[in-house]
Amino acid sequence: MRHLSRLVLGAISLMAATCAEDTTLEPNGSPDIDVAPSTLSMSARTGSYATAASTVWNVGDAALSVTSITSSETWLSASPRNFTVSAGMSGIVTLTAAATSLNAGTYDGTLAIASDDPDEATTTVNVTFTVIR
Repeated sequence: MRHLSRLVLGAISLMAATCAEDTTLEPNGSPDIDVAPSTLSMSARTGSYATAASTVWNVGDAALSVTSITSSETWLSASPRNFTVSAGMSGIVTLTAAATSLNAGTYDGTLAIASDDPDEATTTVNVTFTVIR
């Protein structure tokens, strides 16, 4: 019995050490957002558009409601702006960068994805947009 107790306690210590790294435990019945990629590079010629996709995952065990997606820049937009993702599923967000009124150069922007995730109410996607002549 003494060996079994050591084995169980050793397993609990190993589990605690493994979970202590970078894990946030969600309460049961909670949505949990994950976005990939969280950093995007896009490019387009002046006067045109570029599109890319980012995936919103719900790794929780309740439906995730994305309530809004807002941009820090007028040249950057996303669609759809609100939607629901079932537990264990994902949704695609299409990003559009417009080089219609930008000069050649590199621009940085951010999309803020607001949701009902209890510990990550806002998740960001960083975008670098290169406009080519």
